[in-house]
Amino acid sequence: CQSTPQSGYSLETMFRLICTGWADPDLPLVYMFSTKAATKNSFTPISGVRTVEFYDTLLPESGVKGANLTLRARVADAL
Repeated sequence: CQSTPQSGYSLETMFRLICTGWADPDLPLVYMFSTKAATKNSFTPISGVRTVEFYDTLLPESGVKGANLTLRARVADAL
């Protein structure tokens, strides 16, 4: 999975998170995107479960000026 652009600013830069090339005999696939701030211990969903392989979003603030967010994508079959 990847992000376009690869860097930017929370609440300002529109990011496209995309996961292509995944396959499973039991279609459809579902996708869910989440973030984790440096100050947090767990990931927070930023999208619901969806059947579209991309998600356009303004990312939330990390809570610490200049800190990075970790992005996670989950891809699974819907069954």
